[in-house]
Amino acid sequence: MIPISEVMSYKRIIVWGAGRAFQEGFNHSISVDYIVDSNELLNGTKIDGINIYTPNKLYDEDEESSIIIICSIYNYDIMKSCIKMGIRIRVIFSDDIFPCPFLLNSFKFNSYSLCSSDAIIQSLSERYCVPINHYVDVGSNHPYLGNATFAFYEKYGANGVLIEPNQQYTKMYKIYRPKDLVLSVGVGSDDEDNNTLEYYEIEGFEARNTFSKIVAESYKSRGINYKKTLRQIKCLNSILEEYGQTIDYISVDVESYEYMVLKDFNYRKFDVKFFNIEKGDDRVKSLLLHRGYDLACETIGDWIFVKSGMIREILPMIETEDDSNCLCNHNG
Repeated sequence: MIPISEVMSYKRIIVWGAGRAFQEGFNHSISVDYIVDSNELLNGTKIDGINIYTPNKLYDEDEESSIIIICSIYNYDIMKSCIKMGIRIRVIFSDDIFPCPFLLNSFKFNSYSLCSSDAIIQSLSERYCVPINHYVDVGSNHPYLGNATFAFYEKYGANGVLIEPNQQYTKMYKIYRPKDLVLSVGVGSDDEDNNTLEYYEIEGFEARNTFSKIVAESYKSRGINYKKTLRQIKCLNSILEEYGQTIDYISVDVESYEYMVLKDFNYRKFDVKFFNIEKGDDRVKSLLLHRGYDLACETIGDWIFVKSGMIREILPMIETEDDSNCLCNHNG
């Protein structure tokens, strides 16, 4: 993590990316000299009085006194462009800065999660009058980027437990999620409770860190290395017991370790209304369907389950004297 004071110590601050993240998320906590963007149609225009140029403008900069902040969902593509252009100016990602000068304005965004699962769950919550006051986010990763619970925290005043073994996010949680309880542990089965497991940190892909050796080895086979450490494991039952609140919503995204997290969970004791689970392991899908849950929605990356019977549409019955009066029997 990079303190914002370090960023502000540079003589020139340039942002690469004039898209949605900047337009709706820039909070003016730093002074930006100008913006560069690959879209040539934006060259010569302005956002909030800040000039926009093509990336060729960067060739005029002194590499010792300037810094480029990438503010875009295309972070790694832009980084490749910098390398290809031979840019030697220091380049950092906006979400590595704390406090972040591009914290997305929650009142302008409907969703923070990668596949909009939070927006879907909130719409179900409102439609069927099932409020979400407390959540458990297993594998929460970044405090708001791609996060499945941040919208409930920021927009609706909910709070809960964030569980993330990747310790680089600890400072960020304290800044952006102070009302949440943060546990820097892994989550596994009842048999693994209070034990330690090998944790695989995927080089350059922190969001893909996992407790699954199979997943880690699959990255290694593609030339992506990993670092192996040990992390304490807690089971989901004991975490909910210790937290002591009624949990309305649980999100689980643990890179192919979802079944181990959920297989021993006490579904009867803990009356959870919503589950958002990274899809892929059919054992997880079968498990939830046999534990009193319905599959309400399937996105490109997630399964959204709700308590069986919670979603019920009451439609008016059309009574007819005989079948001949039914529209379906009319040929004309």
